[in-house]
Amino acid sequence: MTIRKGVALVAGARGFIGANLCRALVDDGYELHALVRPEGGDSIRPLPDEATVHEVDLEQPSPVSAVLRAVEPSLLFNAAVYSAYHQDQRLSNVVRGNILTLTNLLEACAEVDFPRFVHLGSSLEYGRSSEAHRESDPIEASSLRGVTKAAATRLAMLAATRDRRPVIVLRPFSVYGPWEARHRLVPTAIRAAMAGDDLPLTGPGLRRDFVFVDDVVEACLRAAATEAVLGEVMNVGTGVETSNEQLVAEVGRVLGREIRVGTGAYPPHETDRPHWRADIAKVRRLLDWEPRHSLAEGIAQTADWVKLVDEREAS
Repeated sequence: MTIRKGVALVAGARGFIGANLCRALVDDGYELHALVRPEGGDSIRPLPDEATVHEVDLEQPSPVSAVLRAVEPSLLFNAAVYSAYHQDQRLSNVVRGNILTLTNLLEACAEVDFPRFVHLGSSLEYGRSSEAHRESDPIEASSLRGVTKAAATRLAMLAATRDRRPVIVLRPFSVYGPWEARHRLVPTAIRAAMAGDDLPLTGPGLRRDFVFVDDVVEACLRAAATEAVLGEVMNVGTGVETSNEQLVAEVGRVLGREIRVGTGAYPPHETDRPHWRADIAKVRRLLDWEPRHSLAEGIAQTADWVKLVDEREAS
């Protein structure tokens, strides 16, 4: 894969995927500009020293436009999202965070000669299914995050088809890895294994498609470098379902420590499903992309990161 180096701008740069994407862009030789919210980000997600940081309220169009005019990026990535786990789930806030943010970025793009724009959607745009989700499936989101991310995807595709803007949408499934929020399942299970603590878990049979964050970042870079995928929506997952209890057992196996599980002690989230996996035939065909990390490899790398972070916090 040949990528022409240039100026890359990442919205949501202190988010989980955004933070990993920023590091990959710097490693690949891009001039990196990071859009972050004025109130600051999570302290465990520092940006690369090479990044030029712009504190911008993405819900306000004028400052977003001003940054894009000043930077004139050749690549723009939208990894900004109003978290599904945020305590404030008021409709107006989630709409502004997931829809208005994208709208402002799309409008600002019109002023800078249409940079290549990779927007990160969500697997939560899909409805329930016992089969692997395909991009052609009907959109039947049932959560507030899923509904607003689905609306954002439709706006992005409208910009691509009606306005001829170079937009690509990727739908990541259950992403895990370094810089993930500590309350999520993988880092929680890792810390339980290291500490010998009991782990409260949901009831049996809830499954997800766990995909390592480095693989998601690689899909972002390939999408940005591939002319033929403009205007396309593509799933990014592994195509493999793993139950929560299987995931925890694999964490214990990788770390060589048994994890005592309290099955059913943790309430399921509204988006938990008995079946949830991606059909990745389209992204494989169009981007020549495959997930390179097995679940065991991803857990091992995440565990190394968790240990490093905990040691730094303890010192």
